[in-house]
Amino acid sequence: MKHEDELIAFKRDLQVQGLRPRTVEVYFYYGRRCVRWLLAEGYGLDAVGVRAYLTHLASDVGYVASTFNIAFNAIRRWLAWHLGYDDFDLGVKPQRRRAVARRILSRGEVQRVLGSVTTRRLRVALSVLYGLGLRLTELRCLQVQDIEPDGMILIRDGKGGHPRRIALPVGVRDLLRNYWRRWRPTGLFFTANGIPDGKGLAGTTLQDALREALQAHGLRQKGTCTHVLRHSFAHHQVAAGCDLRSLQHCLGHKNLNTTLQYLGDLDALRGDRPPVVDLLGDVPAGLFS
Repeated sequence: MKHEDELIAFKRDLQVQGLRPRTVEVYFYYGRRCVRWLLAEGYGLDAVGVRAYLTHLASDVGYVASTFNIAFNAIRRWLAWHLGYDDFDLGVKPQRRRAVARRILSRGEVQRVLGSVTTRRLRVALSVLYGLGLRLTELRCLQVQDIEPDGMILIRDGKGGHPRRIALPVGVRDLLRNYWRRWRPTGLFFTANGIPDGKGLAGTTLQDALREALQAHGLRQKGTCTHVLRHSFAHHQVAAGCDLRSLQHCLGHKNLNTTLQYLGDLDALRGDRPPVVDLLGDVPAGLFS
């Protein structure tokens, strides 16, 4: 009971720190699982016990790298809170995720797939997801007031809780304007069943709608299928001449290396453009002689 009370206090502290509700729940979940395993196996609530538990997750349970790393970060944060300091060595590090070939749709494929989404509200929502390169959670948290009169849009629920303002392309602006005229949302822009002040549109609803549209064109996507629109957005932006720093800001990446992972083969994206521009090609031959 003592440890359960401590875990609840840990959860409340995470909430006070302003972590997103989903992150709080995940950290609480893995912290509780770790504590229960340590007590059942006779380990102490310390770095040695946590190292044993993480080893158990990797070797016995067989967590894949992405799941293991989520558990690792959650449990390490819980232990730092429990001990009151974070200067300890677990002897275990996050796992390196294997590179996965990402499906990239051509612009024509994106248009055909989005055009195959039968429900108009969902078709608009997915089109905005692609047109701005948003994460699914960012789209679902979009509010009417986030669309600013100066041609910018506020993305308020970025990864890590960091908001950002990005330019609103004319095509996306027109989509949002026509949607508002039809459904008149007052709070959240995309709501369940199009009710103006209703609950937010479920992520699974969008996932299922896009998956059906992809399958209708013989395209199958493993995992989060809405992410294929974000990857395609990044490729299409660079191919159209968008610079990497601007793309990094638009995607909400803290590190430019994350943006580069989205792009894959930069040589293919560059097309016929030279890797380095000849800046002295037009200088008169005798100028520096």
